Amino acid sequence: MTNINKNTADLLSKKFGSPFFLADENKIKINIEKFRKSFSSYKGKFSLGYSVKTNPLIGILKIMKKYDVVAECASEIDIESSTSSGYDQKELVYAGLYKSKNSLESAVKNGIKIINIESLQEAKNIYEILKEYKKKIKVGIRISYPSSTGIKSLLGVTYDRFGNSQKTGDAYRLADYLAERQDSFELLGLHCHPGSNIKNSKKYKISIDKLKKLYDYLKLNHNITIKLINIGGGIGVKEVHFFSLVDYVISSFFKIFGKTYEFDKEKFDYTKILREISIYLNDKFSKEKEYPEIMMEPGRALIGNAIDICSSVVVKKKTESGDWLITDAGTNILSILTLLTEQHKIYSTSESSKKIKYSIAGPLLYSSDIIARNVKLNESQIDDHIVISDVGAYFGSQSSSFLFPRCANILRTSNNEFKLIERKESIDDVLFRSKNI
Repeated sequence: MTNINKNTADLLSKKFGSPFFLADENKIKINIEKFRKSFSSYKGKFSLGYSVKTNPLIGILKIMKKYDVVAECASEIDIESSTSSGYDQKELVYAGLYKSKNSLESAVKNGIKIINIESLQEAKNIYEILKEYKKKIKVGIRISYPSSTGIKSLLGVTYDRFGNSQKTGDAYRLADYLAERQDSFELLGLHCHPGSNIKNSKKYKISIDKLKKLYDYLKLNHNITIKLINIGGGIGVKEVHFFSLVDYVISSFFKIFGKTYEFDKEKFDYTKILREISIYLNDKFSKEKEYPEIMMEPGRALIGNAIDICSSVVVKKKTESGDWLITDAGTNILSILTLLTEQHKIYSTSESSKKIKYSIAGPLLYSSDIIARNVKLNESQIDDHIVISDVGAYFGSQSSSFLFPRCANILRTSNNEFKLIERKESIDDVLFRSKNI
């Protein structure tokens, strides 16, 4: 949370427009340091990456580059954003589910740090490119982790389509294919991503067990010793509560009576999880001649609590269901799926001492454009500001220009200065592709 007060909100909205995202460099730096300190007990090398898709703003990536964080890219946009931020392709991990031929050719020609391969078909596509360009590249094998998380599981959101299954034998067939073509592939790493918003070490330990099994297979059958183990990201943050099915049922029950179900977010400490992972890795690889390099590539845990969105009250209404504040930030900016599955702190910058129970909606003309129901805030008037905290993960990257242009992004630097890192989108920006055909 960036603690936006009334004066700051008034100043920045007047200068850059409302709504706006505000990022805090010092919070990002603290999060980076927490990861590195937590892995200081690991007996091998630890590398920290950043999942660029979480928030691919060039201004954010420049901070990651400044603090020597590796960029983990899932698309050509991620790669271009990273190189525009000062990264060389030799510093990038390419780990997208789908990688176009053009992007793979560019990765091969520019000597990208490593490509984590999603399937045998992808490996064959890369092999053809390598033969054409007479190149050899470093690759990793991504193995799948069947899992589901919270409310999203009800919508069929699982992780087993990512990577290569050990259960079906796909991971071993891919390992054999790469090992038999060492003139083109340097099999450097293994990768497994165990999920999202994880708040205990259990899934990581299962993931490490899976990785170690393939590590042993390659060593025994192909005399290949893997040097890099990527255990993914997915670490949650204490500031954001991710709904479980039980939470959702209880929360819905509270809403029937016009109340808000509050969650205790202070008990979770992800540094404890990281230390447990480090200890587990030390034990898992204790019989090897040397410990492999370990990489984590979090997104939410580095940026989630470092960005807030500040909106303005544009309409006040009293209806049959209660008092409403309509703000200029709706689900065009705040992902509706995320809003339905996460609870964020919301506050008003109004200095009134009177508390009112409000429902908050965005400006879009459809019924589900609701930000929150029945939250107690300082009594607010038109042009007062409503702040939604800890929205650094996916809110900006999934925003759209539905009905209104996207908003500006502002950075509070380490020197406590405010710097525009992405201007507010204009209507001309939105219409450019269709007007200039």
